[in-house]
Amino acid sequence: MKSRKRKKLVIGENMYTHNERIEMMSEIESFTKSLHEVQALLLVGSGSTGFRDKYSDLDLLVVVKNSEEVVTINKLN
Repeated sequence: MKSRKRKKLVIGENMYTHNERIEMMSEIESFTKSLHEVQALLLVGSGSTGFRDKYSDLDLLVVVKNSEEVVTINKLN
């Protein structure tokens, strides 16, 4: 996954644009597909029901086969 320069967040301004969130989700999806430990990647929270505004974030649930594999994934970061 390519390194992304972090935005400076200012209270009251958009955290990320709609397009930036879509791009970020796509990058995360591509990265998790490359990990054999990951069984599923789920979008949860208000974004999964269609509610997205200028303050929306990405709430993701990563499913692995067993809990020992979480340690392996954490070591990749």
